[in-house]
Amino acid sequence: MNVVCLQLNCVWENKQANHNKVLELLNATRPKPDSLVIVPEMFASGFSMNVAAITDSATNESYDFLAQTAKTYGIYLMAGIVTTDASGKGRNECVTFTPDGTELSRYCKLHPFTLGGELDNYVKGEDVVTFPCQEFVVAPFICYDLRFPE
Repeated sequence: MNVVCLQLNCVWENKQANHNKVLELLNATRPKPDSLVIVPEMFASGFSMNVAAITDSATNESYDFLAQTAKTYGIYLMAGIVTTDASGKGRNECVTFTPDGTELSRYCKLHPFTLGGELDNYVKGEDVVTFPCQEFVVAPFICYDLRFPE
């Protein structure tokens, strides 16, 4: 499996600018078809606690961008987005799309980073998620989740 990790210096709470940065990196990298490309947690906004300003729930702007980008490049694309639950609290999620732009998995961070105020603004996820990708099984943990191997 070919894995490509994109690291970008996010423009704070500016989805369009960050989408453009992802496209610039993909154009520079030119990942092979069927590669798994990983984009950071909250890539479209930075690690913001301003859920109302960055949520993707109303517009699906980042979700649609990721689906179309996966299809355009023929890649598996995994990235972090923010949505909201029924209470209005944020969901720090990781979504993965197949090379045809179909959603393959959706995972909500299980361990919000309390020292950063995340638990005050985001709900905890409920389940570990895995998905098949070529000959591997992938678990899309988000940042602080990695400190809890259980």
